[in-house]
Amino acid sequence: MDSLLYREVPRRAFVGTTLTMTNILANDAHYRRVADIWLAWARLGLEQSPKPEKHFEEMQALCRCFGSFALLLVIRGLEQLGIEPVDLSQSLAGQEIELTGKGARVRLSWSASDGVLRLAVDDGKPLRIVPIPASVAMLPDDGIASLMRDADVAGSLDEITLVLYPSPSTEVAFQRMEPAHAHRLHALSHEIAEQGQTKAGFLPVSPWDLTSVERVARQLRWAISAPAFLAYPPTFANPLVAEFAANAPWLKVSGPEVVVVRAPGSHEALSVAQVLEAEKSRLVALEAEHADVSQQLRMAVRDGRASGPLNGRKKGLNAEITDLQSRIGFLTSLESDLAAGVAVVQSLLTCPTCASVADPRRDFKGGPGHRFSCECPDCSTQWGAEACPNCTAWIPTLLPAVTSWTVNEAEVGWLDRFLGADSLAVPCKLERGGLGYVCPSCGHGRASAGSSFTYRQGATA
Repeated sequence: MDSLLYREVPRRAFVGTTLTMTNILANDAHYRRVADIWLAWARLGLEQSPKPEKHFEEMQALCRCFGSFALLLVIRGLEQLGIEPVDLSQSLAGQEIELTGKGARVRLSWSASDGVLRLAVDDGKPLRIVPIPASVAMLPDDGIASLMRDADVAGSLDEITLVLYPSPSTEVAFQRMEPAHAHRLHALSHEIAEQGQTKAGFLPVSPWDLTSVERVARQLRWAISAPAFLAYPPTFANPLVAEFAANAPWLKVSGPEVVVVRAPGSHEALSVAQVLEAEKSRLVALEAEHADVSQQLRMAVRDGRASGPLNGRKKGLNAEITDLQSRIGFLTSLESDLAAGVAVVQSLLTCPTCASVADPRRDFKGGPGHRFSCECPDCSTQWGAEACPNCTAWIPTLLPAVTSWTVNEAEVGWLDRFLGADSLAVPCKLERGGLGYVCPSCGHGRASAGSSFTYRQGATA
């Protein structure tokens, strides 16, 4: 089937079932077996025109099978990212299941009727995955353009939409269509974003396409990791933070405002918990004294003795207890907010590709706004967030270390082949030199994203 002769036969050519029995087909020791196979196929294996009911059932089964395959890809992609179900006994049938891993917590649901999957992410846009068991790549260009328009209109700025369709049998299907359509059919929504417009992503998948899991995992990584990256830096307010900030170089304090700029080292932990316990013990003592003074005051009133000093002491204790309760409340909030903030920055230390943990002081660097950068000490992968020079939106970035990387703008699906699931924003070559990223909000840099360039570890492109 890979021979030049077979490929030259038109795919829609009609081939009759009758066979003219020539001398070779009838008498040759080898070719007569070919005739036997052909006649047997014509008698037993030739596909018969199915009845309408049977054809409908087969097409419905195909839709259900492709929807199940899409679910399998999502589960496998989540597993590849280190995210697994909390309860393995829980069923997806008609309900939402919770999955966790690598600091992420997501919820997955699946509709068995139409195969649509939904992934809800804390503080991020939900992801909607729509499997379409149709030969999208075989449509004419106007049909592809119409499908893309319909998918964009059906989407929403409040969610991410990804359309999965069966991979064509050969790359020729993409070569014959308009280049813009071919690239769009391999792109996620943020990779072809335009300012203020909703775009649906498209990815080809197939059980015979080994990169299918990588493609789907790339979308899952974006939906899960992008909001986590942009959650940096954790910020909160607490009037008591100044008492502890002097010994916390990993905090940036301005009045009551607190910014957790990096994870603390083992020797940089604050004593909030110890102070909180001490204040709780002091509150217990004050409340016991308050109860004692109240008892003495009742007895003094009953016996007709002077009660002025006791009244004064009781009022003083009321004020102390009220102030201490307020302080304990602020300390409790401070302890909780610090723990949540530290958890956020600590999650950013785990390498997205090899899961090694970076050093918070040596490998991690924070900056203004959401800007940060981190480099894995083991595999040299770099990740972080930077601002778009055009619209100032923030761009989550991820780039594994490679010794040589050449990209050809004519290659459809180059991102799949070079980075697979290990990418967030699309890398691009900057006009002034060096490496940048395509903005997922306005698309700045997309004109350079496919340009031919080479990136070497430790040097600019």
